[in-house]
Amino acid sequence: MTEYHLIRRPSVSNFMRILKRWKLIVSFIIILLIMYFLINKKTKIERLKEIYKFQESIKEVLNLEIKYMAKRMTPEYDKWTEANNIDGHIYSSYFDTRPEIIINYNHQWKKVTWAEIRIIAILPNNIEINNIECIFKYETNQRNIIYKKNIITSINLINENWNLKYSAAFIICDLSYLFKKNFNYFYDVKQLPESIGIQAKNNINSNINFIDIHYPKYGIEKFDRKYDKFMAVCVPVFDHKFNRPLELIEFIEYYKLMGVDHFTFYNSSITSDVNRVLEHYKYNDYLYSYDILNWTLPSQYIYEQTLRKEGLFAALNDCLYRNTIDYNYRYTGVFDIDEFLVPKKYNNFNDLMNYLDNNKTDNTASFLFRNVYFYTMYEDRNKQEQPYLYTRAKTKRLKKPHEPRDRSRYIVQGQNTVEIGNYNTWKLRDGSLMNKKNYFNEISVDPEVALLHHYAPCEAEETGCYLKGIIEDNTAQRFSDKLGQRVTKICSIIYGEKGCPLPVKRFNGS
Repeated sequence: MTEYHLIRRPSVSNFMRILKRWKLIVSFIIILLIMYFLINKKTKIERLKEIYKFQESIKEVLNLEIKYMAKRMTPEYDKWTEANNIDGHIYSSYFDTRPEIIINYNHQWKKVTWAEIRIIAILPNNIEINNIECIFKYETNQRNIIYKKNIITSINLINENWNLKYSAAFIICDLSYLFKKNFNYFYDVKQLPESIGIQAKNNINSNINFIDIHYPKYGIEKFDRKYDKFMAVCVPVFDHKFNRPLELIEFIEYYKLMGVDHFTFYNSSITSDVNRVLEHYKYNDYLYSYDILNWTLPSQYIYEQTLRKEGLFAALNDCLYRNTIDYNYRYTGVFDIDEFLVPKKYNNFNDLMNYLDNNKTDNTASFLFRNVYFYTMYEDRNKQEQPYLYTRAKTKRLKKPHEPRDRSRYIVQGQNTVEIGNYNTWKLRDGSLMNKKNYFNEISVDPEVALLHHYAPCEAEETGCYLKGIIEDNTAQRFSDKLGQRVTKICSIIYGEKGCPLPVKRFNGS
């Protein structure tokens, strides 16, 4: 019988040995990441609970402070104010108590940050946070004025700034409570500043420019509260001597017909005819409310050269927080005056949103509506009626709507939205512990449910637009009779026997 002897042990290739070692390393890293995620999630939930609990415990004190605050904010107070020793300006500031937003920022050690003051600003694109501080202005129980400095928690340049010299921005400043202080401190010393300013660090100038802080008119409530009001609409900035009074009347009356309660306008440059219309609504239309805000920008901000679109993105986000925090609206929509959101299956926005927004099962906080052009160069329908309404005269539209986020407009749940842009939302709240929501998202609404009708000239050269496929769309016609009656009534009040003015001809790209 032949015997075989093992001369040497078979060798394992270096490649296999290295591969085995890397598998162990990768497995170990994955386990560490999972452990980190679980611990971090638990820590985050505990921090959220701590903030919610703390806010609830001081709610009565804060409500009293808001109720008896010496200076009441009104829209007329807001204006662009120069920042001290900083190349920038601040416009408005808002009291933000959403815990899911608060914990996303880095805060000072040994302090409980229970609220943020969110400032709407225009700042240089290359601004450095370490060079700025915020100054709170308080009035004591003895009516003395005191000032408190605080480091700025965050500066967030708002999206869509195109890297121009200046950008719309959020400045975030903490309202915090020291762990070591006795809780009675909250009852002895005022916690809510009345005004806020920003300045360069180590600034020796004592003349600080302050802006007043917007607080909820109805006090601090639980985050699962029901909203008092349904929907407000934000209109992009009026600029370059805006002069389309008839369109403005049609726009306002249409959205009132759909159920909108409040309108916010930003006036950079308008004609006397448009001003006449706005003043009528503000001072005579008592069933609805209107903010017409001064939006005169300092001369250093040049349209599309040093700053995007007359500070549009600052205006839109100011409008979001104004309508959510000041006025307690559940929904805020953004629409320009040549854009009409037309429901196909419902008669108003109340019914539309009841269908779209099922809070019990859905996590949607932003509803995008796709844009489709009804080019104004297309001929009017045969039957002409007075007053002239774009929603009645124009029935030919592009066959294919734009894709979502391409000239879309939207309606958002204000309480669950952090930052909005021109045609979409940029940041939503990271869920709501109180409402048992782990996240919020944005959806594109089916055009068969609702579609954004955009009555405007061709964006470029008309020949190219005529080559695009079109279809007949009479969806908006079902609102024409009521809308026509409303517009006629307003025109008779404003213009008397002359009636409604003619529509102003617009040029390509305007």
